[in-house]
Amino acid sequence: LELGIDVGRLDFVIQYNSPRQVTRLLQRIGRSGHRIGGIASGAIIVQDSDDALEALVICRRALAEVLEPAEIPMKPLDVLAHQIAGLLMIKRSWSFDEALSLIRRAYPYSELEERELVSVLQYMHSRIPRLVWFSASDRIFTRPKRIKPLYSYYFEHLSMIPEEKHFLVIDESNDNPVGVLDEAFVAEYGSPGNKFIESGRVWKILHIYGDRIYVKEEEDPTGSVPSWVGEEIPVPYAVANEVGELRREVVEALERGVGIDAIAEELTRRYPCSKDVARRAIDEVLRQVERGYPVPTDKQLTVERCNEYIILHCAFGLRVNRTLGMLLATLISDRTGMPVGVQQDPYRIRLRTELALEDAQAIIHKLSTSGSDDIKKQALRALLRSRLFKRRFIHVARRFGAISKDASLTGADLESLIRAFEGSAVFEEAVRESRDKDVDIELTAEVLKRVNTGELKIALLRTEECSPIASIPEAISGYELIPPQRMHRIIIKYVLARLLDEELTFVCTDCLRFVAAKRINDIDEEFRLRCPECGSTRIGALKVEEEEVRREIRRNKKKSMVAEAKQSADLIARYGKAALLALAGRGLSIKDAKEILKRESEANEHLVELIVDYEKEKLKRRFYRGR
Repeated sequence: LELGIDVGRLDFVIQYNSPRQVTRLLQRIGRSGHRIGGIASGAIIVQDSDDALEALVICRRALAEVLEPAEIPMKPLDVLAHQIAGLLMIKRSWSFDEALSLIRRAYPYSELEERELVSVLQYMHSRIPRLVWFSASDRIFTRPKRIKPLYSYYFEHLSMIPEEKHFLVIDESNDNPVGVLDEAFVAEYGSPGNKFIESGRVWKILHIYGDRIYVKEEEDPTGSVPSWVGEEIPVPYAVANEVGELRREVVEALERGVGIDAIAEELTRRYPCSKDVARRAIDEVLRQVERGYPVPTDKQLTVERCNEYIILHCAFGLRVNRTLGMLLATLISDRTGMPVGVQQDPYRIRLRTELALEDAQAIIHKLSTSGSDDIKKQALRALLRSRLFKRRFIHVARRFGAISKDASLTGADLESLIRAFEGSAVFEEAVRESRDKDVDIELTAEVLKRVNTGELKIALLRTEECSPIASIPEAISGYELIPPQRMHRIIIKYVLARLLDEELTFVCTDCLRFVAAKRINDIDEEFRLRCPECGSTRIGALKVEEEEVRREIRRNKKKSMVAEAKQSADLIARYGKAALLALAGRGLSIKDAKEILKRESEANEHLVELIVDYEKEKLKRRFYRGR
């Protein structure tokens, strides 16, 4: 139904669970009654009060013809790249101004900036194989000499529907399928030994072969990450906020002494449902009031401890709650120095943390006092660290032809790829698409401003048990572990300081007369090492004492130590200081340094992260060998 497939004549449509949006409800129910004079008919079956209240609001808005506005992506750069390929198939050469004028005639590109078109053309020019020849100075772009890659790219990317790779999870004990995982999850967490939750059970990854992941069931859930697949339909802020408003009206009616039956009767006048459905839809609100707990509404947020989670009840819709959840998880993680698990639905944010309720409330208030621009910057930084962005980046990179359809990515590969494309059209488009589809940074800033002004109150629930509204069944979705960025940076800085303090023995591989031990930190910034004996710049570096190197050279110039010095000289000549840091890693060989430098050639944080990962792996292997 979702893609408009013709399923024949329908008289009645049953929608299981809330359709999440008014337009979705109309599209689905609208599949029935397709005849002259016909009327579309359908019903929604719900499974909890969240679902019921949301469905009531959506039905009312549908009957009132209050639809969500059409969201037209403005200036999608991946589509633009495809259209440029199409232009080159029509005509061999285009002037920049002629193409810009033509493209701007399309509404989504009416405000396309010159720099954005240049960015796309530069990507297509630098891509291997090249898709276009572009000269910024001549303001012209032409068809490349090798035409086949251009045609292949064009016809293989006719659809902009995301091409997402899925991995089949198989229980190795019986070869039965357990479920599926999306590639962004596998890239980040899909290493042998990692644990994850699927179908309500804990699994440990044993091996990955192609698109199959073999696992075994585990009892201990410690360190496991709940998995999720696919893209959720976001409940809009307006729908979620009306659910909060409806709850508030029920509470106010109860405070005025209005009976439950009368409240349910009033709801049936405004919403298309029976009295029994209305009564059951507000059951959790009634039980919340009976126990004396504050009720989360459109004007009041509530914070409570429920098992291992702090739950912030806020009827802001999925995108705002997702944005706010990432912000809070990042702040709490940085404050406590511990990873924080975060998951959200349209009406609550769950934070897996041991933080006290009062401290959580203080963090929310402090965040709300930040300026709007500061909140937006923090939210964007949190988004770029998230799995959501990584997933979007994969989709966009595939549509640009930067990643092949069947490419398998590890977490490190994906991180390297994202870093490599920073500042490019691919990265810019991934950020735009993630901002448009996954989060709502602007509305989150507005909501927090209302908290700061007191328009939105925050109430704490200090209870031994979970409140009725917190106990509404909800499938775990969108779960993510936010690591402490501050602690991560401290570790990276510590490791960098340790590497810079390492002493290497430098050897001239041409004359072998120059041998000297130096700390990496003592090498000048431009890294200009030159042999004082022969003037050669072919200087190798070894993690061996200076005297031992001298003895080895005196004994036999053809020994392996000299060969290693020459290999390290090749790395140093090519990568400079980055090579010295890689060579200084504890327990790392020259082969390890080569692999690290292939993935990151600059002396930056990412290089240090890779060195740490390789050091851990070496230590792990030594440990298991020792056992």
